[in-house]
Amino acid sequence: MTGPAVLASPAEAPKVAQRHLSRRALVYVRQSTLKQVEENSESTRLQYALTERAASLGWAPSMVGVIDSDLGRSGRSMVGREGFVQLVGEVGLGRVGLVLSRDVSRLSRSLADWGQLLELCGRTDTLIADAESVYDLGRYADRFLLGVLGTVSESELHTLRMRMHAGREAKAARGELSVPLPRGYVRADDGRVEMDPDEEVRASVRLVFDLFGACGSLTGTLKLMARRGIRLPHRSARRETRGALVWGRPSLGTLQDMLRSPVYAGAFAWGRSKPDDDGARSWRYLIRDHHPAYIGWDAFELNQDRLAANAFAPRAGSRGNLLSGLVRCGRCGQRMGVHYSSTGTVRLVCRGEATDYGGDRCQSFAGRLLEPLVSRLVLEVLSPSALELSRAVAANAERDREEQHRMWRRRLERAAQDVDRIFRQYDAVEPENRMVARSIEARYEAALAEKRRLDDEHERFCASVPERLSETDWERIRGATEDIARLWSNGDIDDSVRAAVLSLMIERIVATQDGVSERVAVEIHWHGGQVTAHRLHAPVRRLEQLTSFEDLGRRALELESEGRTQQEIADRLNAEGYRPPRRAKFSVGSVSNLLNKCRPPARGVPHPWRPPADRMPHEWTIDEFADLLGMPVPTVYNWVKAGVVSARRSDGSARWLILADETEVARLKERREAAAKRAEDREKAWDKVAGKHP
Repeated sequence: MTGPAVLASPAEAPKVAQRHLSRRALVYVRQSTLKQVEENSESTRLQYALTERAASLGWAPSMVGVIDSDLGRSGRSMVGREGFVQLVGEVGLGRVGLVLSRDVSRLSRSLADWGQLLELCGRTDTLIADAESVYDLGRYADRFLLGVLGTVSESELHTLRMRMHAGREAKAARGELSVPLPRGYVRADDGRVEMDPDEEVRASVRLVFDLFGACGSLTGTLKLMARRGIRLPHRSARRETRGALVWGRPSLGTLQDMLRSPVYAGAFAWGRSKPDDDGARSWRYLIRDHHPAYIGWDAFELNQDRLAANAFAPRAGSRGNLLSGLVRCGRCGQRMGVHYSSTGTVRLVCRGEATDYGGDRCQSFAGRLLEPLVSRLVLEVLSPSALELSRAVAANAERDREEQHRMWRRRLERAAQDVDRIFRQYDAVEPENRMVARSIEARYEAALAEKRRLDDEHERFCASVPERLSETDWERIRGATEDIARLWSNGDIDDSVRAAVLSLMIERIVATQDGVSERVAVEIHWHGGQVTAHRLHAPVRRLEQLTSFEDLGRRALELESEGRTQQEIADRLNAEGYRPPRRAKFSVGSVSNLLNKCRPPARGVPHPWRPPADRMPHEWTIDEFADLLGMPVPTVYNWVKAGVVSARRSDGSARWLILADETEVARLKERREAAAKRAEDREKAWDKVAGKHP
């Protein structure tokens, strides 16, 4: 597309010199939105026509380029505008003699970005031109005028934004502002807010509020919906399926947004503030009885009080972890959190599925597994031996770059020879052979353009080549690596500093546990693209979780059949490389436990059970206490570990003895019955709500 040629005025001619014409002229084309690109095609055509203005100012067509990759991009900032970044880079490298734009606002509506471009143009002696004038940054008047134009452009954008914001405020004050509607609502043709016409959608939305009213807990509501397989709908916003119903799993965030939204209570709300400590928000404009409601306003306020009462603050004094934020679950891909037990041990836990959707926990293993591995690998990377390897790799890379430089020199030499040869042919043509001269002139222009292109590419290649390190630089790096390794190993480096070092070197760590066994596969993704794979053995709770449990049991029975004592069996298993679940080596107690699990069932009269000899009054074994309260044995173990009950180990064996008199037993029974009642209440709540929503 072409437009009318615009000739240079006499006032402009002195500003364009040969030093400018020897460099490229770049035309910058931009429209703020894709809608403007489609509908305001005349503006785009006029911007492309600036190539003819560059030609009228003296630039050869082969020296004029167009940057149009920012079509549909706003000029408020440099972020996301690849074309403007390219333009600034070319100007900064001194390759541009003229920058053309239809007006200043096309280049930038940010005074900071505009000032940066003006500064670069002034330093590199680059001209700026619009549809009417040419500006030389070396002249005070032109520089002052461009600064004023940039200020006006930014002010114009601010004025437009303020007008639009004032219009939104006025509509919001009347409740007429069109805002996105939550699930369960649709907008009628006349703009009114109505309930979704689909009866199933309305029933599913009401079900959420009924379940929360019955359970009183957000997490309990989520788990109940997850167990029952309940799905929630929303209307698709995608262009090809706009308005279609999509059903998905409820998540914690979805339920929280629904319960906290006053829209479901029939209120128009706009201008939401940031949540406070309890998660509650305030609204700049809140108009009640604006549209049909799923719940009453009193019920909405009651829900807010329940959510605030159920919220809890993070535990004070929680400690950091070197791997926080780096470890991802290899099963679901979500980040693994750090959990601290009451005994101070650290576990890496993936609760994404459980927290977000009320499902089961993905995986969990001891956090002390990964820290030593990652620290060792990082120190190996920072060690002097790794530095020497890096130096050898750098030397190889330097040799490769030297070969690339030689190739570039040959290409540039060949291009220069072509230009010189064609010029000599042109110079030898007689003046009357005009057709031959024009043909050779076209070839000469093409050869010149190719040489300039190669020169530009060579400059970019040279700019991308890293600086070669001197011997002094290598010695400084070697000394720094030795200090880091020593301080890291001695614990003199703060955990926050070590965590920052890990984040600079490692992009992410993907850990995948093999079922519930002790085997954990670890992939460390380093910055730069390298991936290293590792195998770890995590401590597990039970012998049956060990992948070698069958071989271990078979070997222990073989040793017992040979007449060896339990101490001899433990020593032999340790020597052969077997390991118990949670200890470094087998002991007499762990061997006894292993043999009891692996021996075949005894026939005849069972061996009589004898209570521990040192048992005191009001003391119970784990099994006895579980039978007394009617609860699973693992739950009693959890109570012992968490300190819910007072317990000690028997002197004569490894058994736990729980101290509980009649008063303590009554208290623990009430605790157990309260937990069972909560589970029963959740089931009753579901039955009650399900009766209302068949």
